[in-house]
Amino acid sequence: MRKITYALALLLILAGVLLILAPSIRAQTAPPLSFDVVSIKRSTSGPGPTMILSPLDSDRVIVANASARAILGEAYGIRLHDLILGVPGWADSDAYDIEAKVAPSDLAAFHKLLPMQRNPMLRSLLADRFHLACHFETRTLPTYALVVAKGGPSLTVVKLQRQ
Repeated sequence: MRKITYALALLLILAGVLLILAPSIRAQTAPPLSFDVVSIKRSTSGPGPTMILSPLDSDRVIVANASARAILGEAYGIRLHDLILGVPGWADSDAYDIEAKVAPSDLAAFHKLLPMQRNPMLRSLLADRFHLACHFETRTLPTYALVVAKGGPSLTVVKLQRQ
């Protein structure tokens, strides 16, 4: 009789855990959001600042005067753009303006995302529109160490003259 009681108690605990986790499991299996309307144009504003933003209360992501390398860096969360390898030369020289909007039916879910949580939408846009294929890899690169010589540092203080 005790084994049956323990088994039922365990079954009830598992059912409770499943009820608690069910919303997060459903959220993980929900289809990812995507943009409904996208406009991509070559930027005509010339050299100047780059802007990539997605205001929390809007229905869009706006990219202004950004190179392909900068857009890739934003989409994949790579802040050091020199870590993006294998792109053609125009990825640094040509700039683009992108305006991407979500469907009204996806607006509530879009507003719940932080700007960096919207990056997968930008990644799927790049894959759909530009047939982007990429991968991540680990590379061993040379490093340098700045060390103090045996006799101690031999740096001298330079006094600047005021004008």
